[in-house]
Amino acid sequence: IDSMKILITGATGHIGRHILTRLHNHEVVIITRSKASLTEKNSLPSKLEIIEANLTEKGSIKKIKDFLSQTSNPIDACLHLAGESIDTRWTIEKKAQIRQSRVDSAQNLIAAFESIESKPKIFICASAIGFYGDRGSDILTEDSPPGQDFLAKLCYDWEVQTDLALQGWTGTRIAHIRMGVVLSPDGGMLKTILPLFNANLGAPLGSGHQWMGWIHIADLINIYILAIENEKVTGPINAVSPYSVTNLHFSKALAKTLNKLCLPSVPSIALKLLLGEMSSLVLNSQRVKPHKLISHQIGFNFQFDTIEALKDLLIKKDTKK
Repeated sequence: IDSMKILITGATGHIGRHILTRLHNHEVVIITRSKASLTEKNSLPSKLEIIEANLTEKGSIKKIKDFLSQTSNPIDACLHLAGESIDTRWTIEKKAQIRQSRVDSAQNLIAAFESIESKPKIFICASAIGFYGDRGSDILTEDSPPGQDFLAKLCYDWEVQTDLALQGWTGTRIAHIRMGVVLSPDGGMLKTILPLFNANLGAPLGSGHQWMGWIHIADLINIYILAIENEKVTGPINAVSPYSVTNLHFSKALAKTLNKLCLPSVPSIALKLLLGEMSSLVLNSQRVKPHKLISHQIGFNFQFDTIEALKDLLIKKDTKK
């Protein structure tokens, strides 16, 4: 694909860092709260500009607008990945921060472009399969309705309010990447639970029968790149492997890959006491299919579609040591 000018938020996060390594042929503009967070461990594109701004604050709109009105080439694509971590107890204050960092930040980013004549041709926004809530063993596609819990309402508002704000942008393609559990040894859930499994303390959570939509980090990054390049990627996109697994299946597969024990399951009540409402992250059941990605129209090829993906992630990691 020809070189583009791509604006990215959340570039210092786990997924953002991986995406940056794939944007070396493009001009990249990063919005970040702190330039210092772009350390040497980030593989930074050579054509790079940085806007230091906090997207949850209204003051960021003027900063971004000033940059956009002065920059030589207009922005071709926006990749909005910014979002406060949800891996901590959800107090009322924390919930407000999580919401601001997703819904409000998207609104402020879009507002910065309102007076700029040349709008991006592509707007790709992160989302999550939390959109669907707790759905048992129902098979969920992009057409399935949203759930009713905190995460479901958050994802719904995030997507719908972004779509509404972008309504006047004729000619802009919009995609919402609904991510499942991202499997990567250097971030996300896997990084959190590996020490437990390595210490022979890993176990299924709750009943273990809850379905888990997951994706290998390499496939996820390929989906984001595809979303930038392929005009058929539009609307909500389920970024999950075609083969969801139960939490029990996942736990046993992880223990087997590491050659470790898998203990009896941790009761749901214990998880709810320990984590509060955040326990829904591991106890909700979401059997999600990447219906649009594997359709004939898009025809995305997964490199890692079965949970054997764990071998690639963990055995490769051990070899590097």
